[in-house]
Amino acid sequence: KAEAEAEAQAEREKREKAKAEAQAQREAREKGVNPPCWYTVKAKPEGGHREKPLYLLDVAVYDRYMVLGRRAPPAGGPDDEEGDYRREFHEIGADQLPYGKRLGDVEVREALDGIEKMGKGAKIRSYSCILYAQVWDRTRSTAKHRWQSAERLLQQYLGAYVVQNDPWPH
Repeated sequence: KAEAEAEAQAEREKREKAKAEAQAQREAREKGVNPPCWYTVKAKPEGGHREKPLYLLDVAVYDRYMVLGRRAPPAGGPDDEEGDYRREFHEIGADQLPYGKRLGDVEVREALDGIEKMGKGAKIRSYSCILYAQVWDRTRSTAKHRWQSAERLLQQYLGAYVVQNDPWPH
């Protein structure tokens, strides 16, 4: 009898695991590649909807360093009802980032590494996601190699929206 119960339990666990894997695959198909962890749902003109990223922070790229700019965490939460962006801001350590300081590339990597791992590791949402930043190119016009290098570095950790015409707000 105990053996039959153990087999039945193992079978239930196997079904639950398969169901969870199917759910994760369904979410991945619905969300696409690198969906935003923080977003607002917007209607598409052609019908349907999209998830418009909400930004975690601002980044200014200079010739020899970068500066992180603190943004207020957005109000609200995601549609999966798992969180509240303001609470998550603190949980992911965004309130502890070195804002307003001149940071070299290594320091930027160290500052963003944990946040990126939490998103990609499905610790923020129930699926792998990335946080987004607004990025300003403050390099000299002759330092475009630096800009490209910094942009590649940031894209390893965040979704990056490059700001074209707005002034740096920090």
